[in-house]
This record gives sequence, structure tokens and C-alpha cells, in this order.
Amino acid sequence: MGSSLNDRLGGFSFIRELVSNFYSKVLEEDDLIPFFAQTDMARLVDQTKLWATALEGPASYTTDQLTAIHRSM
Repeated sequence: MGSSLNDRLGGFSFIRELVSNFYSKVLEEDDLIPFFAQTDMARLVDQTKLWATALEGPASYTTDQLTAIHRSM
């Protein structure tokens, strides 16, 4: 069996850097800033676990957890 997408991308530390860079770029966009006005960005960047899950990493959320987290959105 081949390695996971997570492994091929460089593992959890790479994904964490990718997520951090992504949200830094988001906050440079005037059209997107209002969507994050009430958001704790440090907590959002800490959502690396979510991205690792999506990229076949060792961290995982269940479908029920993801549904609950995003219910109000």
C-alpha cells in the first residue's frame, strides 16, 4: 500500500504551515476579512487537525464531529 497523501505532502508540520499561510493570505483580502471579524484566528489556524484528516493524516474527525462543528455555518 502507498503512503498517504499526508505523508507525500510532508506530514503534519507541512500541513500546519500550509494552513497558517492560507489564513494569512485570506486576511489580506478585503472582501474576505468581514467573514472572519468575530473569529479567533489562532484557534482557526489550529484547525490543522481538520486539514490533516482531509489529507489522510493520522489525526481524524468523525463525520458527526465535523457536522457539529459546522452546524451554525
